[in-house]
Amino acid sequence: MLTNEQRAHDLAIVAAGIAAKSGDDIYVAYKDAYDAAIKAFNRDFPESRT
Repeated sequence: MLTNEQRAHDLAIVAAGIAAKSGDDIYVAYKDAYDAAIKAFNRDFPESRT
């Protein structure tokens, strides 16, 4: 099973790829997408720590 961090990373990689094709800064695109995605995943899919 994937963690929320892995899910956020996967989406951020897509955003970085789009940024690369547009000539934008891929790190900024990755970081912004990761931060937004991890916040949303943690809100919508809280992981239990058992």
